[in-house]
Amino acid sequence: MTADETTAIRQQAFTLVELSIVLVIIGLVVGGVLVGQGAVRASMLQKLITDKVMFETSFYAFQTKYGCIAGDCSNATDFFGTSTDCGNAMCKDLTASGGTCNGGNGNGIIESTASSYPNIYEALLLWNQLGLSGLIAGKYFGSYCGITSNNVPVSPLNNKSIWWGNTGVVVAGKTVFTVGKPTGQAWGASITASNAYSIDSKIDDGNPNGGRFRAREGYKPDQSGFYPDGCKSGNVYDVNQTEERCLISFVIR
Repeated sequence: MTADETTAIRQQAFTLVELSIVLVIIGLVVGGVLVGQGAVRASMLQKLITDKVMFETSFYAFQTKYGCIAGDCSNATDFFGTSTDCGNAMCKDLTASGGTCNGGNGNGIIESTASSYPNIYEALLLWNQLGLSGLIAGKYFGSYCGITSNNVPVSPLNNKSIWWGNTGVVVAGKTVFTVGKPTGQAWGASITASNAYSIDSKIDDGNPNGGRFRAREGYKPDQSGFYPDGCKSGNVYDVNQTEERCLISFVIR
Protein backbone atom coordinates (compact mmCIF):
# COMPACT_ATOMS: atom_id res chain seq x y z
CA MET A 1 0.00 0.00 0.00
CA THR A 2 1.37 3.34 -1.03
CA ALA A 3 1.58 6.38 1.22
CA ASP A 4 -1.13 8.08 -0.86
CA GLU A 5 -3.53 5.12 -0.37
CA THR A 6 -2.95 5.10 3.40
CA THR A 7 -3.68 8.81 3.59
CA ALA A 8 -6.90 8.40 1.59
CA ILE A 9 -8.18 5.65 3.94
CA ARG A 10 -7.46 7.80 6.98
CA GLN A 11 -9.33 10.72 5.45
CA GLN A 12 -12.40 8.53 4.79
CA ALA A 13 -12.64 6.96 8.24
CA PHE A 14 -13.74 8.48 11.55
CA THR A 15 -11.11 8.72 14.22
CA LEU A 16 -11.95 7.64 17.77
CA VAL A 17 -11.95 11.30 18.77
CA GLU A 18 -14.43 12.16 16.04
CA LEU A 19 -16.71 9.25 16.99
CA SER A 20 -16.58 10.34 20.62
CA ILE A 21 -17.61 13.87 19.67
CA VAL A 22 -20.55 12.53 17.62
CA LEU A 23 -21.71 10.33 20.49
CA VAL A 24 -21.49 13.23 22.93
CA ILE A 25 -23.58 15.42 20.61
CA ILE A 26 -26.20 12.66 20.23
CA GLY A 27 -26.31 12.25 24.00
CA LEU A 28 -26.82 15.98 24.51
CA VAL A 29 -29.63 16.07 21.96
CA VAL A 30 -31.43 13.06 23.47
CA GLY A 31 -30.92 14.43 26.97
CA GLY A 32 -32.31 17.79 25.92
CA VAL A 33 -35.39 16.16 24.42
CA LEU A 34 -36.02 14.15 27.60
CA VAL A 35 -35.54 17.20 29.79
CA GLY A 36 -37.92 19.14 27.56
CA GLN A 37 -40.53 16.37 27.75
CA GLY A 38 -40.19 16.30 31.52
CA ALA A 39 -40.70 20.06 31.73
CA VAL A 40 -43.81 19.88 29.52
CA ARG A 41 -45.20 17.04 31.64
CA ALA A 42 -44.57 18.93 34.89
CA SER A 43 -46.19 22.07 33.48
CA MET A 44 -49.24 20.09 32.30
CA LEU A 45 -49.77 18.46 35.69
CA GLN A 46 -49.26 21.75 37.53
CA LYS A 47 -51.88 23.39 35.29
CA LEU A 48 -54.30 20.58 36.12
CA ILE A 49 -53.81 21.19 39.85
CA THR A 50 -54.17 24.95 39.37
CA ASP A 51 -57.45 24.44 37.48
CA LYS A 52 -58.75 22.18 40.26
CA VAL A 53 -57.99 24.84 42.89
CA MET A 54 -59.73 27.48 40.78
CA PHE A 55 -62.84 25.32 40.26
CA GLU A 56 -63.02 24.40 43.94
CA THR A 57 -62.66 28.04 45.00
CA SER A 58 -65.38 29.05 42.54
CA PHE A 59 -67.65 26.25 43.76
CA TYR A 60 -67.53 27.53 47.34
CA ALA A 61 -67.72 31.18 46.27
CA PHE A 62 -70.94 30.38 44.37
CA GLN A 63 -72.44 28.75 47.45
CA THR A 64 -71.53 31.76 49.60
CA LYS A 65 -72.87 34.28 47.09
CA TYR A 66 -76.12 32.57 46.07
CA GLY A 67 -76.89 30.36 49.06
CA CYS A 68 -77.09 27.16 47.01
CA ILE A 69 -74.82 24.68 45.24
CA ALA A 70 -74.03 25.31 41.59
CA GLY A 71 -75.93 22.79 39.48
CA ASP A 72 -78.22 21.81 42.35
CA CYS A 73 -79.56 25.34 42.85
CA SER A 74 -83.37 25.17 42.73
CA ASN A 75 -83.79 28.93 42.24
CA ALA A 76 -80.93 29.57 39.82
CA THR A 77 -83.29 31.33 37.41
CA ASP A 78 -83.82 34.03 40.03
CA PHE A 79 -80.18 34.97 39.58
CA PHE A 80 -79.54 34.26 35.90
CA GLY A 81 -82.95 34.35 34.23
CA THR A 82 -84.68 31.48 32.44
CA SER A 83 -83.45 30.06 29.16
CA THR A 84 -86.13 29.73 26.49
CA ASP A 85 -84.73 26.29 25.64
CA CYS A 86 -85.43 24.62 28.98
CA GLY A 87 -88.40 22.61 27.79
CA ASN A 88 -86.44 21.01 24.96
CA ALA A 89 -82.87 21.23 26.03
CA MET A 90 -81.22 18.42 24.07
CA CYS A 91 -78.10 19.84 22.38
CA LYS A 92 -79.14 23.41 23.22
CA ASP A 93 -76.86 26.22 24.29
CA LEU A 94 -78.94 27.47 27.20
CA THR A 95 -76.85 30.62 27.53
CA ALA A 96 -77.50 31.62 23.90
CA SER A 97 -81.09 32.60 24.66
CA GLY A 98 -80.18 33.90 28.08
CA GLY A 99 -80.36 32.34 31.49
CA THR A 100 -80.30 28.79 32.72
CA CYS A 101 -82.80 26.04 33.53
CA ASN A 102 -84.34 25.59 36.95
CA GLY A 103 -83.12 22.00 36.81
CA GLY A 104 -81.58 21.60 40.26
CA ASN A 105 -83.73 19.97 42.92
CA GLY A 106 -82.04 21.69 45.84
CA ASN A 107 -81.26 18.52 47.78
CA GLY A 108 -77.67 19.53 48.49
CA ILE A 109 -75.90 17.16 46.09
CA ILE A 110 -74.87 17.24 42.42
CA GLU A 111 -76.63 14.42 40.61
CA SER A 112 -75.53 12.83 37.35
CA THR A 113 -78.97 11.67 36.30
CA ALA A 114 -81.45 13.77 34.35
CA SER A 115 -83.57 16.08 36.48
CA SER A 116 -86.83 17.94 35.76
CA TYR A 117 -86.19 19.08 32.19
CA PRO A 118 -85.40 16.70 29.33
CA ASN A 119 -81.72 15.79 29.35
CA ILE A 120 -80.79 18.37 31.97
CA TYR A 121 -78.19 17.08 34.38
CA GLU A 122 -77.08 18.82 37.55
CA ALA A 123 -73.53 17.70 36.70
CA LEU A 124 -73.79 19.84 33.57
CA LEU A 125 -75.75 22.70 35.15
CA LEU A 126 -72.80 22.92 37.56
CA TRP A 127 -70.55 24.32 34.82
CA ASN A 128 -73.39 26.24 33.16
CA GLN A 129 -74.15 28.16 36.36
CA LEU A 130 -70.53 28.66 37.40
CA GLY A 131 -69.95 30.19 33.97
CA LEU A 132 -73.04 32.39 34.17
CA SER A 133 -71.92 33.64 37.57
CA GLY A 134 -68.60 34.78 36.12
CA LEU A 135 -66.70 32.78 38.73
CA ILE A 136 -65.08 30.68 36.02
CA ALA A 137 -64.20 31.60 32.46
CA GLY A 138 -66.33 30.33 29.61
CA LYS A 139 -69.99 29.62 28.91
CA TYR A 140 -71.26 26.05 29.01
CA PHE A 141 -74.45 24.64 27.50
CA GLY A 142 -75.80 22.95 30.63
CA SER A 143 -77.68 20.37 28.55
CA TYR A 144 -76.68 16.92 27.35
CA CYS A 145 -75.47 16.45 23.80
CA GLY A 146 -72.56 14.15 24.41
CA ILE A 147 -69.88 15.40 26.79
CA THR A 148 -67.74 17.93 24.94
CA SER A 149 -66.08 21.30 25.49
CA ASN A 150 -69.52 22.85 24.84
CA ASN A 151 -70.85 21.78 28.21
CA VAL A 152 -67.84 20.99 30.41
CA PRO A 153 -64.33 22.45 30.81
CA VAL A 154 -61.46 20.63 29.11
CA SER A 155 -58.34 19.67 31.06
CA PRO A 156 -54.77 20.52 29.97
CA LEU A 157 -53.89 16.82 29.64
CA ASN A 158 -52.59 15.65 26.28
CA ASN A 159 -55.79 13.80 25.41
CA LYS A 160 -57.98 16.79 26.38
CA SER A 161 -59.93 14.87 29.00
CA ILE A 162 -62.96 16.65 30.40
CA TRP A 163 -63.89 17.79 33.90
CA TRP A 164 -66.99 16.33 35.52
CA GLY A 165 -68.60 16.99 38.89
CA ASN A 166 -70.99 14.87 40.93
CA THR A 167 -71.83 13.60 44.42
CA GLY A 168 -71.68 10.03 45.70
CA VAL A 169 -70.57 8.34 42.46
CA VAL A 170 -66.83 8.04 43.14
CA VAL A 171 -66.78 8.38 46.92
CA ALA A 172 -69.90 7.72 48.97
CA GLY A 173 -71.42 10.96 50.23
CA LYS A 174 -68.65 13.10 48.76
CA THR A 175 -68.72 15.67 45.96
CA VAL A 176 -65.81 15.27 43.57
CA PHE A 177 -64.43 16.90 40.46
CA THR A 178 -63.33 14.12 38.13
CA VAL A 179 -61.04 14.32 35.11
CA GLY A 180 -62.78 11.82 32.91
CA LYS A 181 -62.74 10.54 29.37
CA PRO A 182 -61.05 12.32 26.45
CA THR A 183 -63.16 14.88 24.60
CA GLY A 184 -65.10 13.33 21.75
CA GLN A 185 -64.93 9.75 23.08
CA ALA A 186 -67.90 7.95 24.55
CA TRP A 187 -65.65 6.10 27.00
CA GLY A 188 -62.00 6.26 28.00
CA ALA A 189 -59.44 7.10 30.66
CA SER A 190 -57.66 10.36 31.37
CA ILE A 191 -54.13 9.82 32.62
CA THR A 192 -51.30 7.33 33.17
CA ALA A 193 -50.75 5.81 36.59
CA SER A 194 -47.34 7.47 36.89
CA ASN A 195 -48.80 10.91 36.26
CA ALA A 196 -51.65 10.19 38.67
CA TYR A 197 -49.13 9.17 41.30
CA SER A 198 -47.12 12.35 40.68
CA ILE A 199 -50.18 14.44 41.50
CA ASP A 200 -51.28 12.29 44.44
CA SER A 201 -47.85 12.27 46.09
CA LYS A 202 -47.55 16.02 45.63
CA ILE A 203 -50.92 17.16 47.00
CA ASP A 204 -52.20 14.20 49.01
CA ASP A 205 -51.15 10.85 50.50
CA GLY A 206 -49.98 8.84 47.46
CA ASN A 207 -52.76 6.29 48.03
CA PRO A 208 -55.18 5.97 45.07
CA ASN A 209 -57.96 4.79 47.40
CA GLY A 210 -57.68 7.33 50.21
CA GLY A 211 -57.46 11.01 50.97
CA ARG A 212 -58.73 13.85 48.81
CA PHE A 213 -57.25 12.56 45.55
CA ARG A 214 -58.56 9.28 44.16
CA ALA A 215 -57.75 7.16 41.12
CA ARG A 216 -59.46 4.17 39.58
CA GLU A 217 -59.38 2.12 36.39
CA GLY A 218 -60.87 3.95 33.42
CA TYR A 219 -63.16 2.70 30.68
CA LYS A 220 -61.94 0.94 27.57
CA PRO A 221 -62.47 3.15 24.49
CA ASP A 222 -64.28 0.25 22.77
CA GLN A 223 -66.95 0.44 25.51
CA SER A 224 -66.39 -3.19 26.53
CA GLY A 225 -65.96 -2.28 30.21
CA PHE A 226 -63.33 -1.06 32.62
CA TYR A 227 -59.65 -1.78 32.22
CA PRO A 228 -58.89 -4.79 34.46
CA ASP A 229 -55.59 -3.28 35.55
CA GLY A 230 -53.01 -0.66 34.64
CA CYS A 231 -53.98 2.07 37.09
CA LYS A 232 -53.48 0.58 40.54
CA SER A 233 -52.93 -2.65 42.42
CA GLY A 234 -54.57 -2.30 45.80
CA ASN A 235 -53.24 0.90 47.34
CA VAL A 236 -50.29 1.14 44.95
CA TYR A 237 -50.17 2.86 41.56
CA ASP A 238 -49.03 0.79 38.56
CA VAL A 239 -46.38 3.36 37.70
CA ASN A 240 -44.76 1.17 35.03
CA GLN A 241 -47.91 1.17 32.91
CA THR A 242 -47.42 3.61 30.02
CA GLU A 243 -51.00 3.67 28.75
CA GLU A 244 -53.61 6.12 30.01
CA ARG A 245 -55.75 3.82 32.13
CA CYS A 246 -56.70 5.95 35.14
CA LEU A 247 -59.62 8.20 35.93
CA ILE A 248 -58.76 10.69 38.67
CA SER A 249 -60.98 12.59 41.09
CA PHE A 250 -60.46 15.45 43.54
CA VAL A 251 -62.70 15.32 46.62
CA ILE A 252 -63.94 18.86 47.34
CA ARG A 253 -66.62 18.41 50.03
